[in-house]
Amino acid sequence: MLDSPPAGLADADCWRIHFHVPVDADRLGPLSTTRPAVAEALAAIARLDYAPHLEVETYTWEVLPGAEQLNLVAGLARELTATQQLIDRAVWK
Repeated sequence: MLDSPPAGLADADCWRIHFHVPVDADRLGPLSTTRPAVAEALAAIARLDYAPHLEVETYTWEVLPGAEQLNLVAGLARELTATQQLIDRAVWK
């Protein structure tokens, strides 16, 4: 439980937790996401002399807060659009 972390974790300067969230999310409540790091990574990829395979993982959709899960198709479309926008920004920087 995050409200009573094991000994040693409570004294840590920061925690890094791996969790899949929608690509278009900058924050989920009080937690920030790695969206800025994704933008950086896509900018680095844009400088390559080949186009690698990229994927948007969507298999954890059901763990989002209730309202976020209600329209799966719209949510997936938002993720793909956000990814395309990040790629476009990286390529045209």
